[in-house]
Amino acid sequence: MTNKKQDFVNQMNAQSVCIYERNCSYHADIMSLPELYGFEVYFSDGKIVVNNEVFEELSDAQRKVENIMEDVDVNEYRNLFNSKEEAIEWAQKSENLTEEQKADLLADIEELEI
Repeated sequence: MTNKKQDFVNQMNAQSVCIYERNCSYHADIMSLPELYGFEVYFSDGKIVVNNEVFEELSDAQRKVENIMEDVDVNEYRNLFNSKEEAIEWAQKSENLTEEQKADLLADIEELEI
């Protein structure tokens, strides 16, 4: 079970291409899921720690992360992509962006160094 817990923490902290909305504009950056949603998760002494709360069970830690993500402002867009190509594809197909927002976002994505 320890390996599954460590895998969960590693997966949470993996860096990805992120597109998010803040202050009515879209941004692209490289960050992890906890960075994107504003929480901390790590593995210590066989337990998972989420925002200083210690979880013995993996399922409890997963539920805590889900609750944190649900509590984040649902009116703001947040998503992680496995590659710049996926992020570019989303931006090109998005109907929520004006042409200017789309151009700015695509330029931001292109500048990311992975």
